[in-house]
Amino acid sequence: MIGLILGIVAFVLPFIPYMAWSLYWIWYFAPIVAIAGVILSVMGMKKAKLENQPQGIFIAGLVISIIASLETLSYFLCAVACSSAYGAAGAAASQLLNF
Repeated sequence: MIGLILGIVAFVLPFIPYMAWSLYWIWYFAPIVAIAGVILSVMGMKKAKLENQPQGIFIAGLVISIIASLETLSYFLCAVACSSAYGAAGAAASQLLNF
């Protein structure tokens, strides 16, 4: 159950900077929370399997945590690409203006 909650939290964390720019740093915690959600969901699935209990909630937590991990990875890759493009544009502008 905690894995599902952590997955949902990790899925929502990257969207918070869009609502309050002063919290731009908060999405850095999303990968940590998502990985914790994956680990706890797998542990819960193993325990439920040993006790012959339903595993649906743990599977849902695992899926959401994996999606949140991929979402965070895509945000990170976009940030790297944007900063690279910004640096290249600044270099080209400097060269153009002979600075």
